[in-house]
Amino acid sequence: LTLLVVPLARAATTDTATAAASPGPYLVGAPITFTSTTPCTVSCRLTWTFLNGTRLGDKLGEGESVVTTFSTPGLKTVELRLTELCVGTTRLVCDSITTVTVNVDDVPAPVDTTAPTITASGLQAEATGPNTAVNYAFGATDPDDSVAGASCSPAPGSAFPLGETPVQCTAVDSNGNVGTASFAVVVSDTTGPAVTTPTTLAAEATSADGAVVSFDTSAVDLVDGAVPTSCSTPSGSTFPLAVTTVTCSATDAHGNVGTASFDVAVVDSKPPALTLPGTITTEATSAAGAAVDYTATASDLVDGPVTPTCSTPSGAVFPIGSTTVTCSAADVRGNESTGSFDVKVVDTTAPTLTVPGSIVVNATSPLGAVVTYTASAVDSVGGAVAPACSMASGSVFAIGTTTVTCTATDARGNSSPAGSFTVQVKGAVAQLRDTLQVVLSWRIRGHMPEIRVMGVIWSLTQPKPKVPLACKLLGQFDDQLAGDLGTKLTAAQRDWLRGELARIANVIGCAPRP
Repeated sequence: LTLLVVPLARAATTDTATAAASPGPYLVGAPITFTSTTPCTVSCRLTWTFLNGTRLGDKLGEGESVVTTFSTPGLKTVELRLTELCVGTTRLVCDSITTVTVNVDDVPAPVDTTAPTITASGLQAEATGPNTAVNYAFGATDPDDSVAGASCSPAPGSAFPLGETPVQCTAVDSNGNVGTASFAVVVSDTTGPAVTTPTTLAAEATSADGAVVSFDTSAVDLVDGAVPTSCSTPSGSTFPLAVTTVTCSATDAHGNVGTASFDVAVVDSKPPALTLPGTITTEATSAAGAAVDYTATASDLVDGPVTPTCSTPSGAVFPIGSTTVTCSAADVRGNESTGSFDVKVVDTTAPTLTVPGSIVVNATSPLGAVVTYTASAVDSVGGAVAPACSMASGSVFAIGTTTVTCTATDARGNSSPAGSFTVQVKGAVAQLRDTLQVVLSWRIRGHMPEIRVMGVIWSLTQPKPKVPLACKLLGQFDDQLAGDLGTKLTAAQRDWLRGELARIANVIGCAPRP
């Protein structure tokens, strides 16, 4: 970076700077010419600068004159700097400075004398009553400035009578120019009364001539209110068996006519009235069922009595069970009615059940014993019936007492009252006690057999049964019966007792003896 310092001459310039501005007035945006009024007698440089408040200002150009404009109003100062060789030197330059100040004004606004223009729309309306609210629209425009306000009388939304009503409107712009306009709101009545009629009426014929049909009609006009109606066929007339179109009309005070129509259809759509019995229930008289008589009739409003046809005729034999009888009757015009009823031939007698009395057997294994028994049932209609029991004959019954419940149901679902009996399967202790009673009745000297039996009973009746000990005692008892103790008994007593002991050993689960 090289800094060049150019010394300024302290001597005066040969020429003195003077300047002037072109004649006013001076307006924002209008060109202003600034001119040097002192011609240079020596070589010089003329520089123009707008002093805008900054240190350097805005350079406007060089030369004898410059043209510039200002964008804001106020006092504007322009400097002219005249630069030439200082007097008496050939190298140093000197400056002569002068300023010119002008007052710049705003451009005056044009004068507005144009009044706003007013327009309106929606001035035609159909009457909705004696007075009709008309929401017409209006507006005002001004080519030069804004519209400050506008109004009309009567105002939009006001109630207007039938006919033509004048409307006066005014509008004023921001400069006070007032515009006026006149319009007319026209309310017309061209709508006929609204006629109200029924929808299609359907009537059932009451005779060959048809049917008397009554109906209500009305009419309401928006302006006149309720008005009378007139129909092509009056209410209360007799309408034939066919479809008749009825046209009704109403006229308001302004001659507007409203019409509406509807159809009256007189038909014969009712079938004959069918009279059938209710459900008939009868007891079977044989395996084939039972003969049943009944009465079925039909009557038509137009044709009179009609003979019905039924799927099963009266007096027929109906089988056991429920039979639905369907009957139908048709009139001359093909209207048909149908109905049905049930004939129930029942067998309500339950079979007679026979069960055995109580059964007591000895268990033959830890599971109990196989028990067979006979239960039978006889039905008055179906003959023999196999009863159903809670445990079948030939089942394994557990040790203890089991109640067997049996019922018998015939083919038609009649069930007999339940019958029951008990099956008692004696366990080892009960069998030992029975054995003890038999042995005691023998009165064997020394009482050794009963002592042996009581020993086994003791081992099995402890709080915690001693099954192994019982098995051991039974085995020893059997060995003794096969030896000396057996000689104190008859052969029949010995064999019977050994058989009892073997069975009891099997019941408590003793291991088979070799």
